[in-house]
Amino acid sequence: MEFTHTFDNIAGYKEEKKILKNYSSLIKRSKELKSLGGKLQKGLMMIGPNGTGKTILAEAFIKASDSNIVEINYNDVNSDGDFGDYIKKKFLEASKLTPCILYIDEFDKLVGNKLNFFLESDVDRSRIFRNEMNKYNNVDGLFILVIANEEYGIDESLVRVGRLDRVLEINLPNEDERKEIVEYYLSNKKYEKNVDIDNLAILTNGFSGADIEAFINDALINAFVDGRKEISQKDISAVYYDRVFKNVNKEEKKSDDALRLIANHESGHAAVNLLLKPNTIELASILTRNEVQGFVSSAKSSKEAATYSETIKQIKILLGGKAAEEINGKDLLMGSNYDFKKCLALIQKLVRENGYLGLDYLHLRRCPEDAFPSGTADISERKRSLIEIEENKLLNKLYLETKNLLESNFGLVNLISEALIKHKVLNKAELLEIYKKYQSLINQ
Repeated sequence: MEFTHTFDNIAGYKEEKKILKNYSSLIKRSKELKSLGGKLQKGLMMIGPNGTGKTILAEAFIKASDSNIVEINYNDVNSDGDFGDYIKKKFLEASKLTPCILYIDEFDKLVGNKLNFFLESDVDRSRIFRNEMNKYNNVDGLFILVIANEEYGIDESLVRVGRLDRVLEINLPNEDERKEIVEYYLSNKKYEKNVDIDNLAILTNGFSGADIEAFINDALINAFVDGRKEISQKDISAVYYDRVFKNVNKEEKKSDDALRLIANHESGHAAVNLLLKPNTIELASILTRNEVQGFVSSAKSSKEAATYSETIKQIKILLGGKAAEEINGKDLLMGSNYDFKKCLALIQKLVRENGYLGLDYLHLRRCPEDAFPSGTADISERKRSLIEIEENKLLNKLYLETKNLLESNFGLVNLISEALIKHKVLNKAELLEIYKKYQSLINQ
């Protein structure tokens, strides 16, 4: 087996790498540790979702440990009948090659009896594996390293002191780690100066390292297909847009009046976003995707705290589309239902869960899925009615404030609307340029 990854060429995962480096150092110095009366832990399990970097971290760990390696491969076990003999053979082999790491990927699949309860099988894989761990427990220099996607299905007896002593969760990278990963995957590619790396780290919130690699590669492909050799911010926006919708754009010819109504609605969202939280806006579009006729996207740094004022701004951005339609006065679209649903959900979160209007309206839920659980008597009909009245008052108050904000800045709505009609999609840089132009006009 050839392992190419080292800790030095893995971006991010600062704390995880520190822990793994310590373990690899202990493996190399296990005799010295023993002379002091200590002993090396017997095993380590790395667990986390697909694509989070478990395998490359395991490779770096093995390489840094400078030990022999024996691999147990889930795909090498053809049947339950072969399982016992295969596991015994691998443990025996590893015990003769100490110092040695017994490495197992997809451990949850290998021993996950609970995951396969519906299969007809008399073989208790967990028991077989546990017996072999016990048999070789006193072999110096034998260390077991396993990787699993989820802990469910793994017998608890395997994850205890003397067996897999340490469980290390490998989670999705945070914003700082994503920035490191972005920089790493951009390092061997050409990209324009306008590519905002900090913003890309924000955009990829919830992405694994593998997802980020694919995202940047898709951006390069987008540039290449367009006849360019450098990634631009335009390519980043295009890939982000495709990732949001996950389906192709099927051009649908609309009348000029219909297009202007859609552009006006989306410009209302975008204008409020620019006026209240300019640095969070990402995209505005009037391209039809399935049922969606237009779209405005924003993204904020995960370093920012979730506050009441930020939530109020978010609600006003959602209300901006409907407000722009009313101010324009030509006609109203029948597509604000989604906006209002999201608004009500945010308002309920403020009022019922966080006591935004005071503790009289706070509702301590018994059921996490529903602020008003059906079939329970933990809230009276009168209180339920009072809460809903106050929430509606808050919604109307915020709508009027949004409408007043746009009435004072409708020139910005018009500038965005005209640009959308012309270009169909506007990215962050283009929207901020329009905002800058608007500010210079009103300051003349």
